[in-house]
Amino acid sequence: MKISSNIDKQTPFVASLLLTGANLFSKPLAFIRELLFAYSFGISHITDFFFFTFNLSNSLIWSILKTYSGSFMPVFLDIKSKNDEKATEFLANSFLWIIIQSLILFVSTSTIIFLWQCHDKLISTNLALSIILLSVSYATLAGIGQFLTVICQSYYQFFYPVLFAFLFNIFTVGALLFFTKSFGINAFIFSQVLWAILQIAGLWIWIKRQIKTNIFKKLKLFDVSQKRLLNLLLPTLIGTNLWPIHLFIATTAASWLASGAISAVNYSARFEYGTAGLVIFSIMSALFPTMISFASENKINEFKRTFSNGMNAIIYLMSPIIFSTIFFSYIIISITYKHGAFNNSAAVITSQFLSYHILMLYTIGITGMSYQAFIALKKPWESFWSILVGIIFNIIFCALFVKSFGILVVALGSIIGTLISSIWQLYILDKKGLFSLNKFLIRILVRGFFAFLCCLLFYCISLFLHLRGYFEIIYPLSSILFYFILSFIFKWEESKYFYNKIFKLTKKVAY
Repeated sequence: MKISSNIDKQTPFVASLLLTGANLFSKPLAFIRELLFAYSFGISHITDFFFFTFNLSNSLIWSILKTYSGSFMPVFLDIKSKNDEKATEFLANSFLWIIIQSLILFVSTSTIIFLWQCHDKLISTNLALSIILLSVSYATLAGIGQFLTVICQSYYQFFYPVLFAFLFNIFTVGALLFFTKSFGINAFIFSQVLWAILQIAGLWIWIKRQIKTNIFKKLKLFDVSQKRLLNLLLPTLIGTNLWPIHLFIATTAASWLASGAISAVNYSARFEYGTAGLVIFSIMSALFPTMISFASENKINEFKRTFSNGMNAIIYLMSPIIFSTIFFSYIIISITYKHGAFNNSAAVITSQFLSYHILMLYTIGITGMSYQAFIALKKPWESFWSILVGIIFNIIFCALFVKSFGILVVALGSIIGTLISSIWQLYILDKKGLFSLNKFLIRILVRGFFAFLCCLLFYCISLFLHLRGYFEIIYPLSSILFYFILSFIFKWEESKYFYNKIFKLTKKVAY
């Protein structure tokens, strides 16, 4: 079984650059999607119900299926490096299990959400049922699609997953433009269901053509390698689902506050997830199979260099984005969401939450990369306890203080919880000699403070130079651009690295 690869494992940062570039290309559509959703629905009891149901579906279905997919990759790559035939058998067995899990989760989650929300009398029963069934269907299909995406990434194939991520924006924007006026929020959810079906079909066709083996002939319920996968399930459950778990905690805590708090948290989270997807998740997706390969081949120096470069890239790229969002959160939320049904009070509460919660992108990126390092090293349980402690802290912190101090506690719980996990994991890696914690802390302080000064400068300029409407977006964009320009002038290690990679990639494409 010979698999062609678009991106060689020795050039992981070319992969991350391609993924980031592709995601950047799709961001205008994602921005339009968020704008249209806010314009159409604003903040209301219906959006609260939708976000709660949608997040619960993702937490109970998509997160579990994603967990299985995350456990699948390291085991599959390890088997594939030794025996292609056994790797194909393991793939077929895992595919059968993902289908069985999907059916069970679909039925059980639909029942749980209906029983949980059946007392809600503020929206009609038919609307509630349709939102529940469509949300659960999307979470189930997206979970299957995630498994197929992981298979593609295992063969260093990143183009088609990114292509379907781009098509997701096409489908959802089309639904918001042409169908939500007639069919309401259900049209938006149905567009996601339709996209998930096409994603499964498209990725399956690519996998079938590349493997050139009928895996249905190799289907069997039990495979000895599943024992290794099952050993990874619990650590992977919280490791690969850091974002949805903390978002679900935040959503639940917000449900104890006034009406609209759930929507404010989720509007903010949608913006953050788009930002994280542009940088953090692109880098993590590109580097994970590479780190697994280096660890399996016992190339420790290459592993350390890849992990360190990934961590530095996240801090370098995210610092200006985070601080520009802190300074200009109201401008960003107003331009993105403040239209139609999304009024000024909704913009104020959402921007207040965003200005604090955006800091979690630092800690979620560090925790996610560190978790992947432990998985690659086949030591998942060393990561598990640190992440679990962070989650428990978030739950207790929100439960104790959210009613007294409001939505600020929801943001702080996520930030501090993931901070505990990230520092704990880096400390373990530092003790193993695989990472320098002191150097990294100095680097993050320098990059963060530098980004803070750049954004502060443009914030001061905004106080004297009063622009109106969409022109206000110049302030955060200029602060980000100024940061990167100065990083090139000062010849930072990260800027030189990215410049060389971009220059080589551009030259290769041109010729």
